[in-house]
Amino acid sequence: MIVEACDHDIDDVFDLMNELEDGTLDRQKFEKLYKMCMENKNVYIYLYKDVEIMGCLTLYIHHYLHHCDLTGEIGELIVKEKYRNLHIGEQLLNYAEHKGKELQLEEISLSSGMKRKDAHRFYERHGYIKDHFCFEKKLNK
Repeated sequence: MIVEACDHDIDDVFDLMNELEDGTLDRQKFEKLYKMCMENKNVYIYLYKDVEIMGCLTLYIHHYLHHCDLTGEIGELIVKEKYRNLHIGEQLLNYAEHKGKELQLEEISLSSGMKRKDAHRFYERHGYIKDHFCFEKKLNK
């Protein structure tokens, strides 16, 4: 079942984000950001729950000037490793797309790290096309 995250899901979402990043995030910073997301009407955090929280997808709504309509961005999509290949990621993605249609979004975009080849194939199988380059520059590090 897919549900919107709430305040008491913070521990599970924190664990999923650590798995996504293959490391340990700063807990204090994460808690602050999580609370901000919970209060932001332009951020949706969806969880796939069954026996436990098995996956998570975040959808951010943007108001870019170069688009005349609202757009969505999938910021994170993670399924716990032991539950992969059970179509959970596909269900989360479909749910976000359905929400995007409800919100009359022009499009949904996402970025995926260069090393995540399996994720790239997953997104392409679901109709996403590579038509942008994503650049980043670390600041204050």
